[in-house]
Amino acid sequence: MLTCPHCKKTVENAALTFCPHCDKSLKDAAKLAWPGSTMQLDARIAQKFLNFNEMITPVLVKIIYWLGVVLVILCGVNMCSTGKALSKFGGGGSLVIAGLAMIILGPILVRVCCESMIVLFEIHKNLVEINKKTK
Repeated sequence: MLTCPHCKKTVENAALTFCPHCDKSLKDAAKLAWPGSTMQLDARIAQKFLNFNEMITPVLVKIIYWLGVVLVILCGVNMCSTGKALSKFGGGGSLVIAGLAMIILGPILVRVCCESMIVLFEIHKNLVEINKKTK
């Protein structure tokens, strides 16, 4: 989204080279965009991402946590069903118990691992804040 520097109207399509309202060039519109415009926000977000000023890994850790929980529960259910199937042949009881333990303890262990990673990023965030305050 741009603002035409000539007529000051908003142009929705940033790919246009001429303003649909006044038919004048939009070549310099990106340079003249008002503070806080979406184009400037996109540039700031891209700059933060490319300069590693913003950490995206904490968001990925949360996604990994939920995927890990689902995977651990599915593995536990699979172990229980395999143990039950083997019980017809005189075994598999320990596999059922191990599957139940995985269903109960697995998500807790996944949580502990993910929390330890997030703690590292929180320490980093706090150190960055301290560094900004001391400058």
